[in-house]
Amino acid sequence: MTRIALWNVYKADIRTNNLLEDWHNRSTKKRVKGMSDCIRTGWCYGHLIQQVISGMATVSDLTRVYSVYAEKQKRDYATLIRMT
Repeated sequence: MTRIALWNVYKADIRTNNLLEDWHNRSTKKRVKGMSDCIRTGWCYGHLIQQVISGMATVSDLTRVYSVYAEKQKRDYATLIRMT
């Protein structure tokens, strides 16, 4: 005779997509909010390169990214000089 504990799922928490939900929740928390956040994290360069290759980004997009990145580098360098 089969034991009841093996087939009784009355109070069982059955969730087949726990891993998928967890991955989705983690990925939405890491989502970049805008272009400035994208530039700040440094994530967007590979993304912009792919867009340029596919023809979806323009030179003005790259110029804007470069100018913001250059400004960030200047601030970081000035901070480094003050610390030494």
